[in-house]
Amino acid sequence: MRTHLLILLSAIGLLLASQFSTPAVEEQKESPKFAVIDINKVLENSAPLQRGLEGLQKENEAQEERVERSRAKIETLREELSYVQPTSSEYASIDEQIVEAEAELAQTMKTWENKRQRREAKLYHDAYADIHTRVDRFALRYGVRLVVNYDSHEIDKSVPEDVMSALSRDVVFHRRLDITSHIINERTEPFK
Repeated sequence: MRTHLLILLSAIGLLLASQFSTPAVEEQKESPKFAVIDINKVLENSAPLQRGLEGLQKENEAQEERVERSRAKIETLREELSYVQPTSSEYASIDEQIVEAEAELAQTMKTWENKRQRREAKLYHDAYADIHTRVDRFALRYGVRLVVNYDSHEIDKSVPEDVMSALSRDVVFHRRLDITSHIINERTEPFK
């Protein structure tokens, strides 16, 4: 009899405890909220990123013009070299100028490429950091616990690369979980 009473009291205690559970316990019981975002689409719509990439493209074009001028100078020196006696001191001087100009051009191109890659990486990093901030704000506002990147572009079955890429997508299906347009349309600095 005493054992039955203890079991009954324990059951009542558990029942009461479940009725007055703490918010932390309630939160754990709540089903997780997920969302998906097409980061590439958000990047394509990032005005600061696009402006930065356009500026970088203009600088790249200016650099290509400087490279072409250097190549033309080297070609002119080579033409001069063809009119000079191979045993003369003038030949040796022009040949040395060509070697120096080629080395300088190679170094300039390497330095420019490294600089361009660093600047491009910084542009993408800054844009991604802005997206991350927006997604974080959105997730906090709507109680989203996990946001997964996905590719929203349509699959063209006539393009084998498209089909193969689709086979390796992490998100195969979602129903109204896409927050991409919300993030793009959010009207906060610096994303205009």
